[in-house]
Amino acid sequence: RVDFTPQVLEGKPIFVDCYGNLSPLTKSGHQLVFNFYSFKENRLPFNVKIRDVGQEPCGRLSFLNEPKSTKGVPQGVHMQFETSHCQPTGR
Repeated sequence: RVDFTPQVLEGKPIFVDCYGNLSPLTKSGHQLVFNFYSFKENRLPFNVKIRDVGQEPCGRLSFLNEPKSTKGVPQGVHMQFETSHCQPTGR
């Protein structure tokens, strides 16, 4: 088993990718990104759409050190999340 310890550097961008039945609503060709600052509240609010309404609305976020490329996905930190506690905004 290989253990991977993520490194997050102060002020450096962190790119976010979403997999599964959820898709972030972003402009075409854009990827979610935010800068990390220690001892600060680091938030990235974004809207998602459900790709297939017949399936459970769940997915996976990946936090990457580099933007996602078409040649392959850079190694990142994967975090499983559940949407059972999320409330629709009514849009």
